[in-house]
Amino acid sequence: MLLSLAKENSVIEFPARLHVLLARESSRALVIRRGPSKEVASILWDRSTDEFTLGQWLKGRIYERRSDISPDGRYWIYFARKGEWSSESKGSWTAISNVPYLKAIVFMPKGDCWNGGGIWTSNSRYWLNDGYGHELLNDSPLVQRDEAYTPPTDFGGE
Repeated sequence: MLLSLAKENSVIEFPARLHVLLARESSRALVIRRGPSKEVASILWDRSTDEFTLGQWLKGRIYERRSDISPDGRYWIYFARKGEWSSESKGSWTAISNVPYLKAIVFMPKGDCWNGGGIWTSNSRYWLNDGYGHELLNDSPLVQRDEAYTPPTDFGGE
């Protein structure tokens, strides 16, 4: 009945989607709140005190399956798309930031949505899901790319 009413009124509302990245070696977690469809927020969750700290909102998309939080919960790597293809970000990018913020300490414009993002191999080393196309625009001595790591299987860019 509810579905048919929604179709008659042409209004279908979807609740916000929550995705949680847990730090392996600390009580920190990052909540990625997606919704409405082109808005996303990053939120720090301290699981030891059950406190939440809002990071930032992005009018765009963060691909949660291409994101990861460092084992100590200090940094996160994420892949995002805003669609401003002629901007400095080329419309999509991979970034590394301090949890829970979006301001990049490492910024790599991509220009398309193939691959992107990455995973942490240690507290300060990351594997970039590159394939091709990333341009290193801003780097940080706090983290280093792990060129030796190879994922055990291929998940089609996700």
